[in-house]
Amino acid sequence: MKKNLRKKIILFSLIINLVIAVSLGFSLYRFAGGLYYKSFIESRQSLARSIAMAIDGNIHKEFTSLSSASNPEYKKYLKYLNDLRKHEDYITYLFTLGYDEKKDMLTYIVDSDILETDTVWITSKFFGFALTIGKNDEIQIKYNEKIYTG
Repeated sequence: MKKNLRKKIILFSLIINLVIAVSLGFSLYRFAGGLYYKSFIESRQSLARSIAMAIDGNIHKEFTSLSSASNPEYKKYLKYLNDLRKHEDYITYLFTLGYDEKKDMLTYIVDSDILETDTVWITSKFFGFALTIGKNDEIQIKYNEKIYTG
């Protein structure tokens, strides 16, 4: 009888310890994941602020035609964005937009990623993907950073 009771007590204490360990582990995992996500978002916001502060808005809003590509300021901004994109692992594309208040219109201005093929970006508030026609007329769809073919 003593051995049976001893085994039951040990088994019961092991089960309680396992439940406590799993509960603590899960709680710490959620807490650490939340902290990581928050710091990741803050670092991305900091990067966006530094990009915005590095670009002179008065000069930037003048880049509205193809002839702007020969402007030394345009080339400086393009080099800056390309350097950022190369050194930041989580940035897959980077571009600037200009907003004309008078016409209430957004204009696509400086693109740091010159693609090998024409790309159509299809986006909605629920999803977004890129459609390209690659080599040998192969259709490619990029969705969630994965490329699908066939």
